[in-house]
Amino acid sequence: MSLSPRISSTFHSILREKGLLALRLPDVRGLLPSLAPWIYKISLGRIGSPLGIIYQIDWHSKHYYGYDCGILGRLLEKNGFEVVDSRSENSFDYRSLDLRMDYLPIKRIARRIAKGVLGVVLFLARALKKEDELVLIARKTI
Repeated sequence: MSLSPRISSTFHSILREKGLLALRLPDVRGLLPSLAPWIYKISLGRIGSPLGIIYQIDWHSKHYYGYDCGILGRLLEKNGFEVVDSRSENSFDYRSLDLRMDYLPIKRIARRIAKGVLGVVLFLARALKKEDELVLIARKTI
């Protein structure tokens, strides 16, 4: 867990009493993060780059860690917050895949295959409630 007590106490010191903290972070329990290592191994490393681009690993606002809602909630509660709402969502939808696929250094047919596979993964993630991002809203209590 990379969100240290020091960081959550910084959030606490910035917010006014009963102020809200909204976080949207990668969820380690999501279907795509669970499948990604297997996809990488099965493809002998050839699909590492597309997964990285989908998760915007090479963009300026990248995430280095994934989170678990329960652990993150307990950390925030220990630091003077109460969790008001939490849920999981997909980090992207099927319609945005075309834009993300434009950045992949692969041929057109491979993009279509990747888009189809990811479309199935998105559908299954939603159906199984295993989306790849968590949304957590917490209120400063003390």
